[in-house]
Amino acid sequence: MVFQVLPQLLGNHHIPKVLNLSHVIEKLSFGPSFPGQATPLDGYQRILERNLSSFKYFLKVVPTEYYSRLGGVMETHQYSVTEYSTPLLEGSDKAPALDLLYDMSPIVVTINARAPSIAHFMVRISAVVGGVFAIS
Repeated sequence: MVFQVLPQLLGNHHIPKVLNLSHVIEKLSFGPSFPGQATPLDGYQRILERNLSSFKYFLKVVPTEYYSRLGGVMETHQYSVTEYSTPLLEGSDKAPALDLLYDMSPIVVTINARAPSIAHFMVRISAVVGGVFAIS
């Protein structure tokens, strides 16, 4: 899907000759946040001084299940981003734009913050001992 931000003025709906698409992204998330979650666009700013530019942000959104230490489950999303900017020449017929293109991943990431149980630890130790016994 594509979100596109195009400048429009009230009245004639014309695009002005000089347009600055400087922007600050204070917060961008796709659901509730969990401890240690990376949000690469939070606090991101792009300030232009002179030239006109168009910006494209390609977002890859991944569904995430977070299992907390207390046993709660939170369904949320994480994302990665790639930015692409194109400077526009003076007198160009193209208008400056800011596009947010995102793609939803079909794969769910599971993050488990719970510590493994003592039974799980014993199974791992038994596997190591069995492997050592099989090799020797």
